[in-house]
Amino acid sequence: MSAFLYQNPNYRQNNNIIGWSMKYIKKHINLVIVGLVILIACGVAFGIAMSGMKNGDYHYVAINTQADVEMILDKKHNVIATYPQNEKAKILLSNCDIIGSKVEDAVVSVLEQSCMLNFIDVDATEEGNNAVKMTVVSGLTNALELNVYRTINNFMLDNGIFCVIIENETDQTLLKQARKESLSPDKYSLITSILDKSDWTFEKLKTKSEQDLLDIMYYIDKDYLLEDYSTQKQNLLDKYQAKYEEHISNLTNDYLRQFGSKYNVFSKTRTKEFKLNFPY
Repeated sequence: MSAFLYQNPNYRQNNNIIGWSMKYIKKHINLVIVGLVILIACGVAFGIAMSGMKNGDYHYVAINTQADVEMILDKKHNVIATYPQNEKAKILLSNCDIIGSKVEDAVVSVLEQSCMLNFIDVDATEEGNNAVKMTVVSGLTNALELNVYRTINNFMLDNGIFCVIIENETDQTLLKQARKESLSPDKYSLITSILDKSDWTFEKLKTKSEQDLLDIMYYIDKDYLLEDYSTQKQNLLDKYQAKYEEHISNLTNDYLRQFGSKYNVFSKTRTKEFKLNFPY
């Protein structure tokens, strides 16, 4: 059969047709793939444009452990500014410089300070009222939110502390409002924070750059920086820091293994309760 095909005058012509057909198919498959990539890219760009959402230069994180601390992060998730939202936050941030820290380290510092000041009760049982509320506003993805949640969750597990973690659902409302105003979520969060503390109007703030908004926030909060909360903080440390240190010193691997199982059940059963009635 092979000898017949080699001598058949139509064989070479058929082979050329097959070769040309394969090249044609490959060429058009490549064109289809390129077309799909362009279509997907255009779809993503169109979706972003229609939603009005843009990635800004800054991100917003708030941790409330009774002390309500706001943090502004840069693109690399380093803390570039902190703002206390209540008196306990002013006490906590006294002699606690987290500016320049990675967000994970900053969150851990806030949690450690909260434990030493008894804003988080390290000896609380499953029936206790320990809770941390986190708010994260960060553009189009929830990667930063997941990172902050894991940091808090791991801190509680590693230190054997029963504490419910509540993700603030109002940040979803903020994202919708930012989309409506065609602003990045982080810029919108800066604006709303300023509006809560000043006589500025939304329309005026909307025209400002994010750096200008940070400068305005600093000017509004500068008076607190002049106040001395170190005495109040030291009084609380004298009262509660030894309790925290004793708790940490008593942790064993066996205890933490048993605690982990209890903590998972605790989180599932009490999260809904705290969402409905956050204690702080």
